[in-house]
This record gives sequence, C-alpha cells and structure tokens, in this order.
Amino acid sequence: MAKSYKTVVLLLPLMVILSSWMPISQCSKKPVGMARKEDIPYIQCQVCEKLAHQLYQQVQAKQDEILPKKISEYQIIEMTENVCNLKKQEADWILKIDIVEQGDRLELVEQDSEGQCGSECKTIERACQEVMGYSDTDVAEYLYKAKPDVDSLVKYLCKDLTGACSKKPPKVPKASFSDSCLVLIILGVHEFRFFLGLIKNANGVVYFGVGWLPFNLFIIM
Repeated sequence: MAKSYKTVVLLLPLMVILSSWMPISQCSKKPVGMARKEDIPYIQCQVCEKLAHQLYQQVQAKQDEILPKKISEYQIIEMTENVCNLKKQEADWILKIDIVEQGDRLELVEQDSEGQCGSECKTIERACQEVMGYSDTDVAEYLYKAKPDVDSLVKYLCKDLTGACSKKPPKVPKASFSDSCLVLIILGVHEFRFFLGLIKNANGVVYFGVGWLPFNLFIIM
C-alpha cells in the first residue's frame, strides 16, 4: 500500500507538466485563433466598458496631437469604425487583455504588453463588434457634440444605447467533458488501482482529481 502512494506522489509532477504543454486548441471544440461566441455573454459588459474607455482615451490623444486644431467628427467616426477591428491600429488595446476564469465569472485582465492573438483575442474582438453593432456613428456624434467625461460615455454606450450592461452577466457553468480536455493516468499496484486526472477547460483553468478504482481499466485518454 505504501508503494502505491509513493507512485502517486512521484507522478504528480508529470501531471503538472502534461497540463502545461497541452494546447487549449486540443481541449476546445474550436481551434486557437477563432472566437468563442459562447463566452461573449460572460464578458459583454466588461468589453463595453473597456471599449468606452478606449474611445475616450483615443479621442483625447488625437485632440492633444492636433492642437490647436479641433478634432473633427469624421476623425472620431474613423475611430469608432476601427476600434473593434484587429486589422486596425485603433484595436491594438485588445491584444493586451486576457480572459481569466475567477470562480463563476470570466474576468478581463489587462496586461502590460501585447500578446499573441489567439481565441481570447478573437473572442474580445467579436464581443466588441457585437456591442458596437451599427452604433458607431451614434457614438461618434455623441463624443463630438456632447464631449462627455468617461463615466458619462460608459453609461451612454453600455446602458442607454446598447444595453450591454443592463443586466448582470450569467454565471459560468462548471467544466464538462464536452468543452474540456481530459488527461487520465491509471496506476495499478497489486489490488489497489488509483487514477489521477487533469481537466483543462478552454479558459486554461486546470482541475485535478485523484481516486481509487475497484476494477481494472487499461484505456488512457
């Protein structure tokens, strides 16, 4: 019995290594680089708030750049059209944001530097596009005429205009085999059979399990 526990302990580092190199694309139904539309409801409000902050900052930066001239409505429209398009410079802010699972919520966490654009990046871009929709000219007009502060812009864009923050986001369901990747190692020592399992979901969260099997199992998934 003591030997079996030693075996379990020795293989724990191996499980950690397996979980670290396993690409999320093998765990998710969708390959890396494609938006996960099913995640959008969980992050829609946060994306809208960050979008509003970005538009405010970009308008202010452009105005400071062209002083003493005043920024034109056309220049603001160009920003609102491009801010959710990763092919445009105005959308570079998306490259600094990670989606992190915290309990039953997905949180947007801003990093210091831009990262490689994968499924998270594309998901945020898609959420941004859905929030903005056909409202880009309305937002540009509001920015140009009302000259709002950032809090007023958040309220106008995320509550009054789009409703992206009109209700609380839904809770994230627990990981399931349909959207997760399973690594399973079976250890057999005499009559004692242990299993160690790692489930890594599409958001990179790793769940660990260990238990005893009352039967022989020879399949490694």
